[in-house]
Amino acid sequence: MDEIRKSIREIIADFQTMPLRNLTRRDMAIPVLPPGLNKVIALIGMRRTGKTCLLQQIYQDLQTTQGVGRSQIIYINFEDDRLEGVIADQLRLITDTHAEMFPEQAGGPRFLFLDEIQAVAGWELFVRRLVDQGDLRIYLTGSSSKMLSTEVASSLRGRGLSLEVSPFSFREYLRRLAIEIPERPDSKQTALLKNRFREYLIVGGFPETIGADEELRIRILQEYVLLAIHRDMVERHSIKNPEALKALIRILLEQASSLFSINKTYNGFKSQGRSVSKDSLYRFIDYIQDAFLLFPVEVFSASQNRRLVNPKKIYAVDPGLVTAFSWKYARNTGALLENAVYCELRGTYPQINYYRTKSGREVDFVGTGPTGRFRLFQVCADIGDPQTLARETAALWEALDEMGIAEGVVVTLDEERRMEQAGKQIRFLPAYAWFLDLEGRKTADL
Repeated sequence: MDEIRKSIREIIADFQTMPLRNLTRRDMAIPVLPPGLNKVIALIGMRRTGKTCLLQQIYQDLQTTQGVGRSQIIYINFEDDRLEGVIADQLRLITDTHAEMFPEQAGGPRFLFLDEIQAVAGWELFVRRLVDQGDLRIYLTGSSSKMLSTEVASSLRGRGLSLEVSPFSFREYLRRLAIEIPERPDSKQTALLKNRFREYLIVGGFPETIGADEELRIRILQEYVLLAIHRDMVERHSIKNPEALKALIRILLEQASSLFSINKTYNGFKSQGRSVSKDSLYRFIDYIQDAFLLFPVEVFSASQNRRLVNPKKIYAVDPGLVTAFSWKYARNTGALLENAVYCELRGTYPQINYYRTKSGREVDFVGTGPTGRFRLFQVCADIGDPQTLARETAALWEALDEMGIAEGVVVTLDEERRMEQAGKQIRFLPAYAWFLDLEGRKTADL
């Protein structure tokens, strides 16, 4: 206990003198809670997406808007090796030690930042006790979606507010590169934005890799995946067959934006002599999604049975991860664009599905907004070929009719046009403009 107390004292003291980084500001809105509303803010997402930097942004905003001083902040990173082996019963030493070090802050507003808190089993009871006391504003980060759905929601009894942190959007990517985003770009600015968007599809939005050369970027992104496998899957879920899990993740990254079948994958493993059951593969998919690495998307249907029996489409949390694991996909602009569109929609729509028409045609995405309204999105990098254009629009026209929606969107790399038919409309938008929402219509009707 004394050793842990000493480590906590060192960590608290280190934060007081730690230089703050020059941050790329995130567009993510962190709620400002009014006095008397005591809720835990939980920032959840894959490792290295910028959760720790977002905590710093929160602190800087508190300093600017409320005059909060550094000694009012308690910041603890549970991946600090000095806290290895800490247990839930020892967490109380954090607030006790801070009170000893800064007695002048007793009774005043204090802010507790607990980074990667899921590393400590049973942390929920400690946090809930602090919430009940009501004298601390608490911010958590974690790399598990279980915190989003189970640990925060149930253990904190409705006092937790969870927000998902993703890699940089295209707008944030440009901000990181100090590129101005004009409201009405001229031809030169448009060419720059299009080129930067093509780069974004390859590089992705993980903050640390932006600006790195290709070899270093790929190595860093591959390490991110290996770290997520080890810390957030193998250790967290006590997986006994990590090699099968790694093989599955590689397959899923290589098949990003495609339909995925457990049966087909199981048969492939069996033909290779790999020993893994179908039940294990299903569990692995859950663990992979829990770590925010890849996401399965179901067919749009009111029937749960239809959603279960139809294959799912798989998407990575960031297109950069796809190119880091597959040279083939580094050249497959269409698949990368579809994956990037999914990531962008994920930040807007509570539910995303793909749509299959009655005739069997497919539309890439149905976004269900918070008010229950639907929007249809098709992704096609190049519509220059008449057959491709006819195929993509036929599916979208059919889906618009079946769902009773007046307008659909096709996200392309470069094309911009409109088509009308029977009182309905399809808008073709170049990706750079759609991602930056230059028309201001992406979320206007939600």
